[in-house]
Parts: sequence; structure tokens; C-alpha cells
Amino acid sequence: MENDYGYSYYQDIFIVNLFTQFLVSFYRSAWYIYFVVPAYLAYAVSGDVWSYLSAPKMQGEEDSDLSAAQKAKLDKKNKKAEKTKFVKV
Repeated sequence: MENDYGYSYYQDIFIVNLFTQFLVSFYRSAWYIYFVVPAYLAYAVSGDVWSYLSAPKMQGEEDSDLSAAQKAKLDKKNKKAEKTKFVKV
């Protein structure tokens, strides 16, 4: 079974685990270090969600928001722009 995660993610979690276990020997509140992992995951996922939500619309999606009259006007404008213009020199 293959996944897209490299060994660095597993290694990072292992290091956080070791660091927390070591500090728990001296400080009772060191368990809060485990909140680093879900906080980082929330940060990474929120970046992906934000980039998805702020992505520009595709060409087909922009036209679906227009009314029939606006579509007709836009089509007329596009046809006019496609015509060849001859200029006298």
C-alpha cells in the first residue's frame, strides 16, 4: 500500500513523541506539546482549503452566472471582435 507521505512526516511525529516523553519526566504540563501535531495539520489543511476557495473561476463557470440578455449581448460583442478590420493606409 503506497501513499503520498514521505518518511519525513513519520520522523517528525516520532521526534515530537520522544521530545514530549523526555519532558514529561520533568514537567507535568509537557503533554501539551502533543497539540503541535493537530495544530500543524490544521494549518496545512487550512492553506489547502483557502487556495481552493480563492481559485479563479473557469471560463464556463463565468457564463453560467449571466442572464439570457447578458449572454446575447456578450455573444454579439464576441462576434464583432472576431470580424476582420480593414484599415486604409
